[in-house]
Amino acid sequence: MTKMGWSGKAFLLWVGLVLISPLILKVYVDYAWRDTTPVGPLPVIADWPEPIRDIHRAIKDADLDVTQFQVCLLRGKPGWVDSTAVCRVPLSAPLLKVVATALDLKTIPSSDANRIQSEVNSRVSGWWPTSPVDVEYFACSHSLAGGEGPLYVVAVDSKSNKLYIHYHFNF
Repeated sequence: MTKMGWSGKAFLLWVGLVLISPLILKVYVDYAWRDTTPVGPLPVIADWPEPIRDIHRAIKDADLDVTQFQVCLLRGKPGWVDSTAVCRVPLSAPLLKVVATALDLKTIPSSDANRIQSEVNSRVSGWWPTSPVDVEYFACSHSLAGGEGPLYVVAVDSKSNKLYIHYHFNF
């Protein structure tokens, strides 16, 4: 058997790198672009996205109970504006009026909320109605116009007596 020279070894090394580099690149890209969002409830108000804190403040300023106002982060970083979160709070007529006024809500068909329902329910359970039965859906006028910035969809679930707010910041 003959010994392989340096040029043969270099060629084999080159072939090995050519064959392995796509795998290394895929592993690197998958790792670098992985979703590291700390999905889950945010018990500390300072960790809520600022627009959610503004809604919470408007409800509190209307002398309504905010002790059961809960926020769950779906994407982004706690406290950042450009994130996606969902809120839930026990439903009352005065609460709905404050939220509708603060967000300039318009009624939308349940089919328009299907994307949000699947997004929320695929990440966390219990933070959005699972069935459109007995649920009214609303969106902020800014969202309906296809605008950028804070976009809201609200679900009023009379069966569970909860109001849900989906917040997403769109660039």
